[in-house]
Amino acid sequence: MATSQTVTARDGVELAVHDLGGTGPVLLLGHATGYCGITWEPVAHELRETFHCIAPDCRAHGASGTPGADGLSWRLLGADVLSVIDALDEPSPLFGAGHSAGATGLLLAEAERPGTFAGIWCFEPVLFPGRSDDTDVESNPMAAAARRRRSRFSDRAEAKLHYERREPFSRFAGPCLTAFLDCGLVGDESGEGLRLACRPENEARFYEMTGFEDTWAAVESIDCPVTFATGDQPGSFGAGHAGLLAGRLTYGQAEVLAALSHFGPLEGPTAAAASICDSLGSG
Repeated sequence: MATSQTVTARDGVELAVHDLGGTGPVLLLGHATGYCGITWEPVAHELRETFHCIAPDCRAHGASGTPGADGLSWRLLGADVLSVIDALDEPSPLFGAGHSAGATGLLLAEAERPGTFAGIWCFEPVLFPGRSDDTDVESNPMAAAARRRRSRFSDRAEAKLHYERREPFSRFAGPCLTAFLDCGLVGDESGEGLRLACRPENEARFYEMTGFEDTWAAVESIDCPVTFATGDQPGSFGAGHAGLLAGRLTYGQAEVLAALSHFGPLEGPTAAAASICDSLGSG
């Protein structure tokens, strides 16, 4: 069972950090938008003899605090990773594995403080060229979908029935859906039922974050080995995107994991763990 602690970010936001166990060098795990650190638990179980797995909850997710109006930006995701690492006080360099925005945060941490990581495994990080900060956030379809998301349930049994019938959750491995139900739902303030730990409005704000072009430029300076993994199913970013990212770094490489979509680590935790071990070795 995971143990947890709280770390204070640079701007005062409280970040929940979960120790998922294992032996070996620290592997910091970054989760995707709308999820939480404990959703990495099935992957960490596969890695327990190779890495000591640590999984923070991103700001406004899981058990972490929610910042004010100016408290969401891509740069802050990287800064939060560094705050967690500083609080852990573990020998560096460490290793990192991240999914979607969680992978982007790891890369930004390494860009800000080179040498933080000895290697990083990224499953479809949110890194794309050509988007400016004046993008019309009102037309962002992912933000609009997040705001329409059902956020309250009477209990976890009702939530399970809801999610297991809907994509992408219907494709999740059983333990990954269970982990999401465990950490992604919290008691509602009304005292009745459960609500999403990451409120739909906060998820939408993540999709509307600014600093996209800065993020694309920042990671080009990274000099540690980075594997850009991707899926081959509809909804994945695909081999072309992974190859583009790998080609921008001195020690970048691309890998395609069969039968997975953008939610690969949640659909195939065993395949994700094997790829992490192949990419990062024994630490």
